[in-house]
Amino acid sequence: MTDGDDALTGDGDATEIPLDDVVLASVDDALSEVVNEAPTKDETPTPKVASNIIPELDDVEDPEEMVQVLLTVGEERSRRDDVKGALAAFNKAIALDPSCDMAWFNRGVLLEAQQDARGARQSFQICLDLNEEHAPATANLAILLERIGDLEGAYDMATRALGFYPGHPALTQLQERCKDSEISVALSSMQPSVEVTQDVDMKMVEEIAEEAGIENPEDLLQEAVHHDHDEDESLTVEELQSAAEVVVAQQEVLREVEEQQVVEEPSVPVPEPEPEPEPETLDINSLTDEATELLKNGEPKHALALLKPHLKTIGAQHAPAWRIAGGAMARLDLDNHAMAAMTHAQNLESEHARGWFNLGSVQQRNGLTTEALESYRRAVGADASFEKAAEKRMTLAKDEGMIDAYLESARSLLTINGQHAEKEAFVNMLLDLATGEQNVLEQVSGLPPTLPAGPEMATEALSIMGDEPSPERARALSLALQHGDAVLMWKGLIQSQPNHAGHWTGLARALEQAGDLETAQKCHAKAAAMNGESPTPQPMQPAPSAPAPAPPPTAPAPPPVEIQPAAPAQSAALDLLTTPLEAPP
Repeated sequence: MTDGDDALTGDGDATEIPLDDVVLASVDDALSEVVNEAPTKDETPTPKVASNIIPELDDVEDPEEMVQVLLTVGEERSRRDDVKGALAAFNKAIALDPSCDMAWFNRGVLLEAQQDARGARQSFQICLDLNEEHAPATANLAILLERIGDLEGAYDMATRALGFYPGHPALTQLQERCKDSEISVALSSMQPSVEVTQDVDMKMVEEIAEEAGIENPEDLLQEAVHHDHDEDESLTVEELQSAAEVVVAQQEVLREVEEQQVVEEPSVPVPEPEPEPEPETLDINSLTDEATELLKNGEPKHALALLKPHLKTIGAQHAPAWRIAGGAMARLDLDNHAMAAMTHAQNLESEHARGWFNLGSVQQRNGLTTEALESYRRAVGADASFEKAAEKRMTLAKDEGMIDAYLESARSLLTINGQHAEKEAFVNMLLDLATGEQNVLEQVSGLPPTLPAGPEMATEALSIMGDEPSPERARALSLALQHGDAVLMWKGLIQSQPNHAGHWTGLARALEQAGDLETAQKCHAKAAAMNGESPTPQPMQPAPSAPAPAPPPTAPAPPPVEIQPAAPAQSAALDLLTTPLEAPP
C-alpha cells in the first residue's frame, strides 16, 4: 500500500474530496510483522480458497503461509489498480485468519475507495480492536468519520492519530474543525452505502446464512456485493459462501473483543442503586417544534441548547431534530458542524427537499461549489416543483462558468416554469454553442470526430422559443439544418422590414447553408449597400499586348436605396462563454 505520510499530505479538508485523495495507506515501518498462531487440529477447519481467484495459493498448504501470500498478492493487485482482485485476496486472508489486522486495514482502504463508508468504518474499527497501535488505521478512520458526519468520533480518533503523527497538519486541522461538536453517528445507524445491483436468489442467501450461523441474511447480502468475483452481475453459491466466510470472521472478532473487554473490567462491588424518580417522558417532536419556533424568532442559540442534549439519545434517528440543529449552527456561523448535522439529517430522510436546499446554501457560502450544486440537484429531485432550488443551482453554475451544469439546471428550471426570465438567455446560450460548434466544424476537413451536437441544441431552442417569426428562430432553423424553413422565415422578415440589413445577412447565410451561393452573394451585397460599405474591389487584370475586344454591354446599375443605418446587433452570447459572471452579493 502507499506510504501513510504521503497520503496524509494536503489541506486536510475531507469534505466531499475524492476518496483516493484522502486515503491514508499503511506505513511500512510503522508496524512490525504480525505473527499469527497456526490453527491447531481441534480448531475449525480451514476455509476452502478458490484457486481460480487466487492462483498463487495452488502450491501453498500451510494456512499461516497462505495468509502471508494473500497479503502480498493483495498489495500487488492494489498497486496495479485491480481493486476487485485485491479485495478478494484480503477477504480470503480474513477468512483464514480473522485476527490479521493488516488484512482488515487493507480491506478498509479498498472499501472506502469503493464508496462503502459503512464497510470501511467497520473494517478500520476491527483493525484497531485487534491492534490499537495501528497508526494508519487511526488516521484513516479519523478522516472517514468526519466525512460521514461523526465529528465527535473524528475528533477522538484524530487525537489518537496525532500520537503517531505529531503535528501533522491534516490531522491537526481535522481536530480543530471537529472540536467541541458533540455530534456523533453510531455505526448501527448508518445505512448500507453500496446498493445491491447483482441478481441473487434470496432463498439461497437465507439458506447459506443459516448454514453459516449468520442471524441476519441482510448482513450476508451486503457483504456479497464485494464478492462478485467474475463481475457477471449475479451472485452464485460460491460467491455467497465467500461472503459468508468474511461475515463469520467479523462476528468472531467482535465476539472475542467483547469477551476480552468483560475479562479486563475490574471486579468492583456495585452498590445497590438508590431508587430514582421516574424521569419525565420527553417528546422529541415537541422539542423540535419548540426549537423551530425559537429559530424562526431569531434565537438560534436557545434552539440549539434545547435540542443538543437529546441528539445522541431520543433524537439520534430523528431527522427533523438534526435539521433544526444544523440550521441553528448555520445561524451561529458554525458551518462545519452545521453541514455535518444537515448531512446526517439527509442521510436519515433523503427525500426532504428543503433539507437539501438548506445544506446546499451553507455549502455554497463556504465555497463548496460542486457539493452545493449536487445538494440543489437532490432538492429538485425530491421535489420536482422546487423552483427556488432549480434557480439557485442555475445561477451558481452560471456564475462559476460551468456550462454543462448551467444547461442541465436551466432545463430543470424551465420545466418548472416555462416563462422564467432565464428562458431567453438559455435559448441564446444553446444557439451560441451550436454556432460555435458549426464554426469549428467548417474548419475541419473530413468527418467530425464525434456526432455534432449543434443541431440537437438548436432543435431544443426551437422547442422552447415561440412560433412567431424572429431572427433568433430563423437562426435556430439554420442551425437545426432546416435550411428551407430558415430561408422562408428570413424572406418573411424582409417583407416586413425590407431595409433591415441584418435580415439580408441572415438570408444570405441561410442560402449559403442551403447551397445557393450565387443568390447568397447578392444578398450579402444588398446588406453591404445598406450599411454604407464599399463593394469589395475586384483584382486588376494585367494589360494585354493586343487590343482587347469590347466588353458586352451591361445593364445600368440600380439607383442606390436610401436607408437609415441599422443599430449594431447585440451579441446574444452569455458572459458565461468568456469570463465567469460576478457572484451576486
